[in-house]
Amino acid sequence: MKPSEFDGKTRDARIVDTWLLRMTNYLTLTKTEETDKVGFAMSYLTSDALDWYMANQTTLATGTFGEFKTLLRDHFVPQNYKSTTYSQYKVLKQGSLSVSEYSGKMKSLADQIPELVTPATRDIDFVEGLFHDIKRFIVSQPPVKNETWTELVGRALRLEETLPRGYQHASNRSPPMSSGPRRGPPQFTQSDRS
Repeated sequence: MKPSEFDGKTRDARIVDTWLLRMTNYLTLTKTEETDKVGFAMSYLTSDALDWYMANQTTLATGTFGEFKTLLRDHFVPQNYKSTTYSQYKVLKQGSLSVSEYSGKMKSLADQIPELVTPATRDIDFVEGLFHDIKRFIVSQPPVKNETWTELVGRALRLEETLPRGYQHASNRSPPMSSGPRRGPPQFTQSDRS
């Protein structure tokens, strides 16, 4: 499958790296000669990316494909993307998101900075940022040995199903004070359901 065009409008490391990976794989699979790789890759550039290529054509056209990839990435990925992504990751909480939306955003951010966020750290941060009733139930249970990300998210999703619709929008109330861990799914009073 041919790679898509790259317009350079979204300065996101994952988009740039994915395009470069697909282009590299395509050039390898098609057995494109090393001397033709830059020209072929350039034919997939549009908009801002093509403008960048035209402004640097002398350097890029005479360089290697490896140099092309480095220069393209250096230009289209912000220098501070790791620190920006990490900052977004650290403040992420479930808030008004569903468990599915929250877990998807958390995994997406963590996957962009694997050297800063290990899977174990991500799992702990995920639970810490959950809606208080879901979090309280998960932390009150014994740890599940060798639990995968999918299994952890699955537990949170099953707990979310026990909550009233719109639970995360109900109010900005503080989590209730607890005298200790509870067993069983979250229970609600009549006032919680209204």
